[in-house]
Amino acid sequence: MPVPSSWNMRMNTKLRTGEIAKNVVIWFACVLAGVELIVYLYYAPMGTARLRFEFLISGLITAVVSLPALAYGMILRERLTVANAALLELLQSDRMSGLLNRKVFMERLAVFMRDAERSVGVFAYVDADHFKLINDRFGHAVGDAAISLIAECIRQNSRSSDLMGRLGGQEFGIFLEGANLKQAVIIAERLRAQVSQASPELGIKGLELSVSIGLAVHKPGQSIEVLISQADRNLGIAKEGGRNAVVADLQRYSARTSG
Repeated sequence: MPVPSSWNMRMNTKLRTGEIAKNVVIWFACVLAGVELIVYLYYAPMGTARLRFEFLISGLITAVVSLPALAYGMILRERLTVANAALLELLQSDRMSGLLNRKVFMERLAVFMRDAERSVGVFAYVDADHFKLINDRFGHAVGDAAISLIAECIRQNSRSSDLMGRLGGQEFGIFLEGANLKQAVIIAERLRAQVSQASPELGIKGLELSVSIGLAVHKPGQSIEVLISQADRNLGIAKEGGRNAVVADLQRYSARTSG
């Protein structure tokens, strides 16, 4: 979930402000009609036209004086709502990748796993291969660009219902809610292949970017620690077997499969 750009935030604010202005005009018209009706119904029996007129003018002046303050207050409240939403998204997101940060990712995963009725899903542990070497050889700026590129590949290959987060360093987590192992393997393999093909986008000669992915199927009653540990074990197998691979249930899936 990337943080909205300042341009988008300004546009959203302008659109909301226009909507507020329209609502204020409608409100003002209703107030005027209401004041006139109340004055007429209350003072008509008195039979004093001048008195009715004076109270009508008094009501109109009160409405006109209070209108700017009311409109300004509504605009400020709406702008504050937009700013708070952007701030909340910022606090929940990892700055570099735009994905959920580790804390929020783990909290949302815990909520899912506490719900016994939502028992189906697969956790994917994604790790950038040779990331320390990339930083040492090409510099941290290139390493940061690689993190952003991997995050974008994750977004493109995940579904809107999936949890996506950066767990730290070059590690990412994806929880594929409702997916079985076969579906998860297809998604993970597609992600692995796209990252491998995306290296030229960084524009660095000699840089070959790839990821290794370990999968673990969530079982009812299973703890987060056990789920992640199983995925981490499969990730380790992918690393030991030459990297740039997907491993689930001790079985290796990828174009690099050796059997």
